[in-house]
Amino acid sequence: HILRRLTSVNEYGLSVDIAGDIAVVGSPGGGGQSQDDSNSVLGDDIGVAYVFQRDTRGTADTSDDTWTLLQTLRAISEPGGGDDFGRDVAISEDGSTIAIGAPLLDHNGTYTDVGGLYIYSRGDDGSYFQDGFSHFTGGHDTNGQDEGNYLGFNLDINADGSRIVVGAFREEIDVSLDGTKENTVGA
Repeated sequence: HILRRLTSVNEYGLSVDIAGDIAVVGSPGGGGQSQDDSNSVLGDDIGVAYVFQRDTRGTADTSDDTWTLLQTLRAISEPGGGDDFGRDVAISEDGSTIAIGAPLLDHNGTYTDVGGLYIYSRGDDGSYFQDGFSHFTGGHDTNGQDEGNYLGFNLDINADGSRIVVGAFREEIDVSLDGTKENTVGA
């Protein structure tokens, strides 16, 4: 029934990943308003990721399996409206770690769209908690700014959750293929 409440504005399902009986579904336009600890509204459409668990009903027949919402994950560190939290999601093969990108995250109100990576670990009770957060801290762009890098637009995670690869497709880097330097976009 959760699908009936979600609209295309929420971008539900823009990113999905599955590991065994756990599925993660990104909804970068969903989640309603975000509030900080003092209940100040930080913005609309902060983005969420939904974690579903498959119930096999104890049979090998998958036609009667159901998927139940286990948890809704939200940004805890530096949340704000329009961060695109859930643009890309990944879950480790063993289900222990979930990585979620927020490529439009603004950092400290100074740098816009630097992007962010949120890491969630599964606790002993089976629920996930935010275990890590990173925003872009790379070099400055050609204008001396550290913004518009979109860290978290794409990401992936290895089988046991010990390594995460995350892209910042608007980061400008210098590369040398033939001994000369070129300014290239993408990292």
